[in-house]
Amino acid sequence: AERAGVKPKDHSFNAEPVEGSDTLAMVTITGNYDGSYADLVKFVNAIDHSPRFLTIERLQAAPQQSQGMLNISLRINVFVRGEVAQ
Repeated sequence: AERAGVKPKDHSFNAEPVEGSDTLAMVTITGNYDGSYADLVKFVNAIDHSPRFLTIERLQAAPQQSQGMLNISLRINVFVRGEVAQ
């Protein structure tokens, strides 16, 4: 996020096992960011080209009162190998 120019704010992480798999888990990251439209495009491009398996489940962007700045809300799913504590 920071390399793309968006400023991270609050985040939450939730890990769940993938049904039918003993080795895969899905981590859901919900986060809020501040940045310009150009920064948001760079950030989404970086997610798209990540070597990890990431999917964007939800993306919302709303204008701030500051000229050209957006409030960005994102929910990303990351699939990882490993067990999830239940």
